[in-house]
Amino acid sequence: MKIRYLLCIICVTLTLAPATSAFASTEDFYISDFTADYYLTKQEDGTSKLHVKEVLTAVFPETDQNHGITRDIPYTNQNGKNRTIDSKAALNFTVLRNGKPETVNKISDSDGFFRIYIGDASEYVHGEQVYTMEYDYTDVITEFAENGENVSGREGVKKIYQELYWDTNGTGWKQRFDHITARLHLPQDIYDKTDRQAWCYVGRYGSSGQDRCTIEQIQDGFSFSADTLNAYENLTFVTKFLPETFGVVLEKNYILIIVLVLEALFIAILLGRAYYKWRTLAKPQYDLYKSLFVAPQYQPPADSSVNAAEAEQVYMKNVKSSYVATLLELAVSKKITLKRLDEKKKPNWAVIMNVEFADLTVPQQNMINILHGKDGASRGTEIPIKKHIATRYLALCDSSYRAAARGNMESRGYLQRILQINDKPKRMSFATFAALMYVVFPIVLIVFATLSSDSIESFGYNRIIVGGSSLFVGEIIVLVVTLIINYRVRKKTNQFQKYTEDGISLANYLDGLELYIKMAEADRLKFLQSVEGVDVSNEGIVKIYERLLPWASLFGVEESWVNELSKYYKIEAVEEALSTDVINGLISSSITHDLTRAIASSTHYVEPSSSGGGSDSSYGGSWSSDSSGSSGGGFSGGGGGGGGGGGW
Repeated sequence: MKIRYLLCIICVTLTLAPATSAFASTEDFYISDFTADYYLTKQEDGTSKLHVKEVLTAVFPETDQNHGITRDIPYTNQNGKNRTIDSKAALNFTVLRNGKPETVNKISDSDGFFRIYIGDASEYVHGEQVYTMEYDYTDVITEFAENGENVSGREGVKKIYQELYWDTNGTGWKQRFDHITARLHLPQDIYDKTDRQAWCYVGRYGSSGQDRCTIEQIQDGFSFSADTLNAYENLTFVTKFLPETFGVVLEKNYILIIVLVLEALFIAILLGRAYYKWRTLAKPQYDLYKSLFVAPQYQPPADSSVNAAEAEQVYMKNVKSSYVATLLELAVSKKITLKRLDEKKKPNWAVIMNVEFADLTVPQQNMINILHGKDGASRGTEIPIKKHIATRYLALCDSSYRAAARGNMESRGYLQRILQINDKPKRMSFATFAALMYVVFPIVLIVFATLSSDSIESFGYNRIIVGGSSLFVGEIIVLVVTLIINYRVRKKTNQFQKYTEDGISLANYLDGLELYIKMAEADRLKFLQSVEGVDVSNEGIVKIYERLLPWASLFGVEESWVNELSKYYKIEAVEEALSTDVINGLISSSITHDLTRAIASSTHYVEPSSSGGGSDSSYGGSWSSDSSGSSGGGFSGGGGGGGGGGGW
């Protein structure tokens, strides 16, 4: 009998052991301290060099979970225009763990950053581990003109100041940081060319949280520190220098002499790249999506984390905005009340907070901040739906609305984790470059022929030019067709490559929800009667329809859906989630139009200087702003460096 009991215990232990480890995540640890020293010097040619020494104290669980950490080190700044690390070798990366040399498992080159895997794949780390990492950057300085325009490396332009705008830990960590210290060290001759001022910003990408950061002058520079940084939060520091303090690399201009045969090569490369990306990144998701049967769905997704703002990230079709759907979602759930004001005046609608601000999701919080024109809304606050003067803060709330929603979907496994936001800084794409060269070459050739026909003839191009305008028109037609095909393939790739299998299933579910909402009323009722356990009384249908009102708005049919809901309100007295006054207002679309105009006007902020920057900051991006971060006008994640990291 004892042997039988012993065997049972062994079986239970063996059964539970793998189940326990299956739920372990290599991201489940935290950083108790991050101290970084930045040594800014000049190279022999006068350009800048930044040597970085990071001491990172990670605290791991005692279970066999982590082999070590990863560190993402961006190698560009200024919206990707400027290369700050030429190669893996130029990175000069070294690492110690607890004072002893540590293994670098591999260094991968991703889009705009190096990902370094630190640790031994055959060993695990436990408890507190201190990693000391050192590496180098070059050309980290940005130059600005009097109007705040980034004029780095340009000749014939008056430069007013130079700037180091730098991220420290980066916005790509899922782990919290208990304390961060960053020290900028400058040689005396460079320190003398500063104005003895510095700025710093703490928070997620786009945050201007200067109040969370402490700045101190040290003997050879500045020290910046902050406490209690949550996941995806970063410390960015900025300091200014006199013009001509550093040499700045000139913008690289490439003059390409292209012959007609290379135009065909451009087309082949252009379409080949597009097709390759489609096959490798998106076709499996597309095939899965097309293989799924779309069945009508009469209720929102079972995952309560999927709200209207999150669903916009997965929904296959384009929507103008999910803001109206989010507003209706809050109203139906009674977290806010929509109040009709004086119809003859503007604004004639207001939002009243029924819950505390912290009870809302991050996207919902951002929408309330935009409507309020600032933060600080709380239970009982009445917020008129009106336009505000557009500010950087409101524009960042607008960006954060979508970024946070996307982050939620990534963290729940519906979307692939990416390192750049969709509105990444604009660069000339290969397609644009190919089209430009394709058109420019014949023009250059004709001009060259006019100036020196003997030279052209010696190269054998005279016959090409003889074709005249008809040849040029033919080339343009070929180019247009090529670009249309390329655009359609790229669009389809971008549409599907973001999904995981769970994301495809959720997109299919939303298609079914849209199908149900757009059914004729008789078909909807017939469908509900076929589903076991559904309350098909008038009151039951009202509850179903109210829950679907935000989703009808997301699908662009809120007006017809409100009409359906209004009919049932008249049939039988039921408890209404929305007042009849609000329903009538929705039918006339006054709330919809007021909200849309208010959001658009309040968030349409244009920087006084050239700016842009965009990383899916929340997820460890490597793109940075090329606008100035000094004088209090910067934000966390807007500099070079930084990046992110995690466990493996």
